[in-house]
Amino acid sequence: MLRRFQLFILTSALAVLHLAAAAGDSTAADDTRWWTALGDATLDSLVDVGLRNNYDMAMAARRIGIARAATGSARAAYFPTIGISASYNKGQSSGMQSSLGTKAAGYGYWQAGVDMQWEIDVFGRITSQVRESKARVRVSRAERDGVELSLAAEIASTYVSLRVDQAQLKIAEEHLGRQQKALSIAQARYETGLASMMDVDEAQQVYSSTLASIPAIEYSITSEINTLATLLVVTPDSLTPLLAAGEIPEYIAIVPNSIDSSMLRRRPDVVQAEETVDINAEALGVTKKEWLPRLTLEATAGTKSHNAGDLFSKNSFTYSVVPTLSWTIFEGMARKYATESARLAMDNAIDSYNLTLCTAMQEASDALASYLAGVRRIQALEAVVNASEGYDRRALDNYKSGLSPYINVAQAQMSYLENVNELLQSRGDAIISLINLHKAVGGPLSPTIE
Repeated sequence: MLRRFQLFILTSALAVLHLAAAAGDSTAADDTRWWTALGDATLDSLVDVGLRNNYDMAMAARRIGIARAATGSARAAYFPTIGISASYNKGQSSGMQSSLGTKAAGYGYWQAGVDMQWEIDVFGRITSQVRESKARVRVSRAERDGVELSLAAEIASTYVSLRVDQAQLKIAEEHLGRQQKALSIAQARYETGLASMMDVDEAQQVYSSTLASIPAIEYSITSEINTLATLLVVTPDSLTPLLAAGEIPEYIAIVPNSIDSSMLRRRPDVVQAEETVDINAEALGVTKKEWLPRLTLEATAGTKSHNAGDLFSKNSFTYSVVPTLSWTIFEGMARKYATESARLAMDNAIDSYNLTLCTAMQEASDALASYLAGVRRIQALEAVVNASEGYDRRALDNYKSGLSPYINVAQAQMSYLENVNELLQSRGDAIISLINLHKAVGGPLSPTIE
């Protein structure tokens, strides 16, 4: 049964994955799907499935439900509490309690009634509690948005790292062919007496070094697929065909020249910190309302009779209505200390909000600077790779013609492979910096501020 259930979950997840790839379906609102700016349909599908399946997202959504239920519980205080009761009392009073020789008196009667208690919110105590609960719902929603933002960024970053490793593996395998060709040329020249065995050893060393680097790249690819599978709550085998081939996403994007504080208003942790200030402000209001009187209304209505058949006769009905205005005059300074504690908690929440905003500004500015520096580095490395490729080709041609030693070929091949790998890694780093920039501003780079 468990195996069938797991198979059902996996099949459903894969079905969602292919549907999302075909139709572009998403759980996130269109104006928050910042990852689509990278222009990779496979990545879009992965993020969509992750947002649906991930356990952190599910738990965050439940916490919103818990907060909403707490709000409903707070609102319930607006309404009266009503109860009903029915009983039959049978007993006997002692006749010897008041004087000697008095006979015991027995009694028995039926009773039924309705009780009501109602606190009338004249001074707003219940209203403040409801507002506090509503603020907690908003905090839970911001927390959910933060989980979504972090999850999407983690999926996107892992996906980019996977594509970089796949590109590096492809380059290494292609370069092995070129190095094998150079090794064959060195062996041929050695066999004809045109070169020494040192040339063959040098060529073999370069070839074997590149071959030895491949297992580490393959391990990184496997690890990144496993990470994505965990984030998406699917098996790695189900992702391998989908991720078998692909290009590194485009790193060029339109970004702001600088970070303005208004861009950070939709960032979930900033929203959460702001709503936490509201929670503490309402909690302070609740403690202040405790200093004011309470107006309650208690009412009962019922019937009592020795005979069950007379319960609903006119003379059997009873009722009472008791409006009460209560005001606690002295409580051992408990309310004073509760108010002081709430005020200090609100001050802490304000400081936490300011600190969160400062941290957000730093992270966003760092991510922007990292991305801009990465773009400049890529432009420089592209020129380096072009020069390295030309040097590699000419070094081998000159060696075949006997115009230069093999050491030039070895250095050119190793330098070219290093430069290509550095260029690929820099492209990946630039995209990850772009992802971090989206994460730091809480979504798209040009959010609509209301």
